[in-house]
Amino acid sequence: EWALKDPKQAFGAWIDRGESQVPAPLLRAMDEWSLNFPGVTESIEWVNGLEPGPVKEQFKNHMVGRLATFERFTESAQLSTSIEDPTERLRQMKLVKRIWEERYPKSANDWFSKLPPEDQASMENPLK
Repeated sequence: EWALKDPKQAFGAWIDRGESQVPAPLLRAMDEWSLNFPGVTESIEWVNGLEPGPVKEQFKNHMVGRLATFERFTESAQLSTSIEDPTERLRQMKLVKRIWEERYPKSANDWFSKLPPEDQASMENPLK
């Protein structure tokens, strides 16, 4: 409940606990925060400001699909390309592309065409 009322403070307090697994209620609170304005910008800035590691990656992986589902394609794409694990990064980028193409093929193709050639090639191949 605290995270829904004051997300920056609540999420910060949770980070201070030093846990490495993000609990489901906190991910749901992140959904609420990140799917409205200005929460989408604030939540992404907060996640990008986290120390590198599993918590940051869990938040990014979770947010990518949610943001894309709610047509926050630019934000979703940006997060997907910043994921550290190469396999998960590719998986999330493919997810963004698929959802985006279903709704707005031209803008999805514009994003795809600006990716580095190695990312484009990787996205055209099946996941291993």
